[in-house]
Amino acid sequence: KFFNADPEEYLCIFTSNASGALRIVGESFPFVENSQYLLLMDNHNSVNGIREFAISRGATVTYARTNTSLRIDDDVLEKLLEKNTEGETTPSLFAYPAQSNFSGVKHSLEWVD
Repeated sequence: KFFNADPEEYLCIFTSNASGALRIVGESFPFVENSQYLLLMDNHNSVNGIREFAISRGATVTYARTNTSLRIDDDVLEKLLEKNTEGETTPSLFAYPAQSNFSGVKHSLEWVD
């Protein structure tokens, strides 16, 4: 009701902080063999923690490198996203920060859709 989200499609879960929310994502995401977990080199530490859940279930973890300004190269990210979706039906996850709590860099929101 408050988020204009269809309750048949979405759940709303309130947590005490970002780390708690990310732990729930890591514990509940259905990683399987051949799943992909793609994340930026510059990320919240708890986003890095999801990597352990992914690896333990057979997923491949890929870090998208950033440039010297800690910003993502759009061409590199586009290629990684295409690689991770070609003909795949296994559940995969792309973790993307709007702003890094490590470096303070604000990343472009064009990748969030």
